[in-house]
Amino acid sequence: MRRDEGRSGRRVSVTWRGNAFFEIASPAVRIAVDPWIRGNPGCSLDLRDFRPGRATHVFLTHGHPGHWGRGDSADIAAACAAPLYAPEPLAEYIRRTRGAGVAVREVGDGWTMHGDVFDATYRVCPHPEAPALSSEDAVVPCEPNGFYRFALGETTVIHVGDCVPDPVFRELAAECPRIDLACLPLWGAGMAVSREDALRRFLEVVDMLRPARVMCHNRFDPERRAWNAVRDIFTREFPRVVLLPQRLDEPEVLP
Repeated sequence: MRRDEGRSGRRVSVTWRGNAFFEIASPAVRIAVDPWIRGNPGCSLDLRDFRPGRATHVFLTHGHPGHWGRGDSADIAAACAAPLYAPEPLAEYIRRTRGAGVAVREVGDGWTMHGDVFDATYRVCPHPEAPALSSEDAVVPCEPNGFYRFALGETTVIHVGDCVPDPVFRELAAECPRIDLACLPLWGAGMAVSREDALRRFLEVVDMLRPARVMCHNRFDPERRAWNAVRDIFTREFPRVVLLPQRLDEPEVLP
């Protein structure tokens, strides 16, 4: 794919698979970010759906269970023969415990990969309050936490795992004046933060980034209470930013 091909609306699509799991696709690349299958109530996929070509690259923001998928990410990378990128020491943990047949690659703050069909950058950002990990997950390194910037041709997609407002987002906006889509966390029930604080933090990050479009991700919320709450004020606060509908399994094609 030439670097000028990513601008066409039919060439880059983003699909939400529940929690923080997104698939970002173009004709030449299929990126899985924070894939969580088993136990994810919002995900309709099965690990058997993943074969070579289904995912060409796997990226993890941090090591909480709903982001590295308690090993689903490693199983997907192995099934698809795809490299798995994760912040150290999570990368080292996966390499030690699940690394057979997986090409695990470490990322750190400012890490950048320049590829033939897309570029990727990882930045560290503060982690919000999080529920205590169960004993089976306590050994998994959860920090650092961060976000990725993917540049597919001229189309830029940001995926943020968990976060609070931080100057790093203003830095990103200065470096990248056009963000076509930002996939941002909007926490709801089950997180150690009130809905009011969750909305405030979400809106502050949007204000820092000023993307063209926003997709929310959160824990399974079939009534979309958190999304409905933010929708009511989003158009007033950000009339030039499109808040995309929160729809599972339906690709959003970027114009």
